[in-house]
Amino acid sequence: ANYDGANKHHTTIHADVHVGSNSVLVAPVTLGAGGTVGAGSVVTKDTAAGALTVARGKQIQVANWQPTCTSACMVVWCLLAPS
Repeated sequence: ANYDGANKHHTTIHADVHVGSNSVLVAPVTLGAGGTVGAGSVVTKDTAAGALTVARGKQIQVANWQPTCTSACMVVWCLLAPS
C-alpha cells in the first residue's frame, strides 16, 4: 500500500526478511535485516533488524450497524444495498 491519493511512497525491505501471508506494508516503511513480520499484520512503522513484528488491531463488532450515505462511495453502496 504505497499511494495516499497524491504521492507514491516506497517500502524498503532489507536482507533476510520474512513477511507472513496476508500482510500489508503501508509505505513508507523500512523492514530491518533479518526480521520477521507475522501473518496478517498491517505494518505502519519501521521495524528493527532481527525483530518479530506482529501488528493486528482488535476486532470490533458494531451491532445493528447501518451506513449513512455521506460520501460518494457510501451513496453507491446505499443504492446497491438490498432493501
